[in-house]
Amino acid sequence: MSREQSHGPARDFPFVVKRVFDILTAAIALILLSPLFLLVAIAIKIDSSGATFAPQVQYCYDNRLIHVLKFRCAAVGTTGKAGVTRIGRLLSRRDLDRLPMLINVLRGDMSIVGPCSYVSPPLVPLSPELPDAPQRSKLKPGLICRAKLSSSHHSEMERGTRRQIEDDISYVTDWSLWLDVKIITKGLTSKSSYTIG
Repeated sequence: MSREQSHGPARDFPFVVKRVFDILTAAIALILLSPLFLLVAIAIKIDSSGATFAPQVQYCYDNRLIHVLKFRCAAVGTTGKAGVTRIGRLLSRRDLDRLPMLINVLRGDMSIVGPCSYVSPPLVPLSPELPDAPQRSKLKPGLICRAKLSSSHHSEMERGTRRQIEDDISYVTDWSLWLDVKIITKGLTSKSSYTIG
């Protein structure tokens, strides 16, 4: 995508195309996966009492908040790994707990592919070292993120977050529908987890 600051129909067109792609992909995925949604909901109810879904607050790079929908993986009233249910461990291991985020995509909160979001505010001071970080705000947070698929595990959380942000800036700059298709394909075949603790 161009880094020009001007706006207009020509500049907005790629974002319209991406939004249409998101809506069609999310709608088709929800229809195809509806039997799986039903089975998971039944399994969650059998495994422990409580709601099927667990809303979660996630943070964008500039600390903006988004409210995402996930399958509940923990017993009601518990926190931490000790509270994770048997079905919850299976769902989180395969990232299946994230499937309800397709609803967030339909609502316009997220994109199928986009920059990362975080379960806690990023600890990295962005402005001095990454002046192009605001580029990330041009696209909505992604259900699948190239940065998390390609990033290595760092001993320093700050270093890992910085690397993800740099990868996100590259994604925003280079975005195309073909790039999204390639990232989706990699995401479906990757063993990486998208969860940031």
